[in-house]
Amino acid sequence: MTDERRRRDPPTTGAPCGKTIDGFGGRTVLSPAARSRWRSHDRDGQRHAAVGELHHRLRALHPADIAYILEALAGEDRTLVWEQVPESRAGGVLPELGRAVREDLMAKMSPRALVAVLAGMDPADLAYVAESVPEAVLEEAYRAREASERSWIETVAAYPEDSAGRLMVEDYVAVPDSRTVGEVLGQIRTRGQLSRHLDALFVVDVRNLLRGVVPMRTLLVRDPACPVTDLMTPDPVVLKPTDKLASAAEAFARYDLVCAPVVDERGKLMGALAVDAVLDSVSAQATKDIQKMGGLEALDAPYAQVPFWDMVKKRGA
Repeated sequence: MTDERRRRDPPTTGAPCGKTIDGFGGRTVLSPAARSRWRSHDRDGQRHAAVGELHHRLRALHPADIAYILEALAGEDRTLVWEQVPESRAGGVLPELGRAVREDLMAKMSPRALVAVLAGMDPADLAYVAESVPEAVLEEAYRAREASERSWIETVAAYPEDSAGRLMVEDYVAVPDSRTVGEVLGQIRTRGQLSRHLDALFVVDVRNLLRGVVPMRTLLVRDPACPVTDLMTPDPVVLKPTDKLASAAEAFARYDLVCAPVVDERGKLMGALAVDAVLDSVSAQATKDIQKMGGLEALDAPYAQVPFWDMVKKRGA
């Protein structure tokens, strides 16, 4: 979900686990007790080389691919892989994980390392994982951010996990209804870059009430002197922050949306919801539903790795 951040050089292959290979750029990720358990299993030099190679390979993977690998592992194997994920990538991996796996890995991190990862996360991603974070750690991560960011994160985190409000972002383009096409293009250029999910801009009045939506591609072929209101769709598809994500997914599919405005009960623009965030969430829920269709409560690990008696307890739940 978040842009890739600066990568650090991998540690020297063959260095003892717990010294130069800390996983998060030299910082302690696991608690002393957890790290001690790892050292007790490291009885030969072969593991050192394998860990160094793992760290190097993880740096080249997309956060979603790393999350997929972590979801497929269990126990010590999952912990070992997570410890080798660079700090610059960890903030992008956490939102991609299921809640049970995410909380398991967070519990194994030192508070200092967890704060460092959370402080560098995209505000929307931090709001998404907030329920999985210990309150004291979350407060410290909030203090490292600007007041405006803290306010946004707290607003989004207050909505249910399966709602549009929980996944909406404030990274959108809203323009006054008095602007021309040329003025709007100038406003866009001052941003420097646009998020990949933005394929339209939102037209608002002086009270921030949504008036319409204009596709980005339309702006590029129209006369700069043309009023932006002449290009807008006056009655666009909108979402409320309390709408269920399943309903939002249906709207995205029916109307071929890439992003949609989120408005409050008065019609004031609050944020935007992107199709990739909706699909990720709906896909995770579909996996749980398939497990339940087979007579199982949602599992915290891959099917083949769940102990027999744990599976028996979940059957019929």
